[in-house]
Parts: sequence; structure tokens; C-alpha cells
Amino acid sequence: MLTNNSLKDIEVYKIEISAAGMRRCHNNEAVSSILPLEILAKDVFCDLNLYPEKEYDMLIKKAAEFYKISADCVIATNGSDEAIDLIIRTFCNNGDKIAVLEPTFSMYEKYARISGIDIAKFSLNANFEIDLGDFCSFLERNMPKIAFIPNPLAPSGGLTKNSDIIGIIEKFPDIVFVIDEAYIEFCGQDSLIYGVKLWKNLIITRTFSKFYGLAGIRLGFCFTSQFCDIMKVKSPYNVNSISCRVGINFFNNISDIVISKRYNGNIIAKGDMRDFLLQFDEVEKIYDSFTNFLFVKLGSSGKDFGQKLQVEYGMVIKTFSGKFANFVRICV
Repeated sequence: MLTNNSLKDIEVYKIEISAAGMRRCHNNEAVSSILPLEILAKDVFCDLNLYPEKEYDMLIKKAAEFYKISADCVIATNGSDEAIDLIIRTFCNNGDKIAVLEPTFSMYEKYARISGIDIAKFSLNANFEIDLGDFCSFLERNMPKIAFIPNPLAPSGGLTKNSDIIGIIEKFPDIVFVIDEAYIEFCGQDSLIYGVKLWKNLIITRTFSKFYGLAGIRLGFCFTSQFCDIMKVKSPYNVNSISCRVGINFFNNISDIVISKRYNGNIIAKGDMRDFLLQFDEVEKIYDSFTNFLFVKLGSSGKDFGQKLQVEYGMVIKTFSGKFANFVRICV
């Protein structure tokens, strides 16, 4: 066998391409970018013959100012997906394992398996929340090298209190806790970015793909006190010059007013989507969500419900298989 043995049971990530005119409710994308295109795209196509070292450094400086953290704790990445891969390759050795929630974002497990790292899965409770006592017992039994915790949770949309997360971080100083804050801007709870200076076993990942509506530029950030070690693993020029410049334009022009408008707009859109879904007999429960999507339990197959919404309403939604086959996730 010529390829890595770890790839034997790994499937290619399937990208669903929706037909023209369909409402894309499956990828948790924003309807539009948070700032006008003419602002974001200003001067982005100059000096494309050069590597983006100046642009990357400026992006880091602007991000550090925006997130109120020192620049030596900030790493820009090609989406937050790259940050996940970098963290696993930086901290895990052969024989280590990572801990993930179930259900959760699939890329934690995929990157671990590619690197030959074992997975320990912790099931969320009946309300798709973390039972803190059970989770601590799970960590004590498994002692993973890394624990990935999205907050807010994905795909269920629930929120874990920062105080609860801090308690776990302090109780297990030998476990690296990666708090994936992909949806944090939607929930109104403060970020834990400041904590990377206080707890060396805390890493925060962020993305521009969700709240800011910039999925197309594939820009994310990793906040950590373990900067030097992760930089040893990171490829040079991992964020291209166009994405760097769009990011810089974002930081130069974003305002609290614009952020507040998007936050409030999401609350309204989420309420409208909830009202729309409650008209269907198939819907048994809609879980509280602190994100831009709703997690829905059905009395029937999620794939059948997805097909119904696609045919009758022109909507493409996220469906699941296995034990979660009667659940769907719908972006507002």
C-alpha cells in the first residue's frame, strides 16, 4: 500500500453543491458579508507576484488590536480548519488520543485519524448539552492529550458557561483544551481569548466564515500561549495575500454598530425560521440555539424532511445519518 495506512477508513469530505436559486441552509453561511464588497475588496489585487509576508504581519497586528490580545498569541490560519490540524500535529504523539463531543464538528476526528491519533467520544445529554460531572469523569478515564469543545456547541447550538469551561481547564492542567468559538459572536457571551495568557493549556480558534460572512476567503485565527511550537508546524505563507488584505480591510472598517445590527438581525431571522418550522407535523422539538442555525428533532427521517423542503420550498438543509438520522440542522 503506497499511501498512509491511516487513510484506509477515511472518506473524502463530500461538498454538497446546491442548484442555482436554492436557499442554502446547510453550510451555516451568512446571507451576505458583514461589510460591503467595495470596502472589503479595496486594493486586494496588488503585488500578487510577491509572497504576503508584509500583509500577514499587518493582519496579525490588526487582529491583536481587535481581539485585545498581544500579537505573540495570534496565528492566522487558512480557515479555523487549518488551526485544528496544526494543533493536533503540534501536541499529539503516537499513542495519544483526543476527546470530542458527540455529535460535533467532523473535522476534529478526521484530522486526528489522518495523523493516526485515537478518538474518545463523549455523548452529550438528552438536551444536547455537556453534563459537567460526567464529562470530568470521562476525562479522568481517558486522559486525552487534547479535548475539543465547540462553544456554542455545533451542531446542537447550545451554550456552555465560561465559568464551567474555566473550571474544567483548571482541573485538568495536562490536557490541552481547544475551545472552538466559531459561533461565539452570535451568543452574546464573552470570548475566552483573554484566557490564553492565564492558562497555557487553553487554545481558542475563531473563524471569519460564520458571523462575518466571509467563508469565501477561508480566514481563521488561533489564539495560544504555545505560539512558538505551533509556528514550527505551520506552513509559511499559509494565508494568501488576497485573504490577508480582505482581513485587514475588515479590521480597518468594522464597527460596533455594524456588529450589533448583524447580531440583532440573526435573532429575528432565527425566530422567523422557528415559526416556519413549527408548521410541520414532522417537527418534534427545536433546541435552543445560540448560533445562526436551529437543530431540530423530527418524528421521521431527516433525509425525507430535507427532500420535502428542497422540493416544496427550495431549501437545502443539513441532514445526518446513524443515531442522528431523525435530526436536521437548518441555517437561518
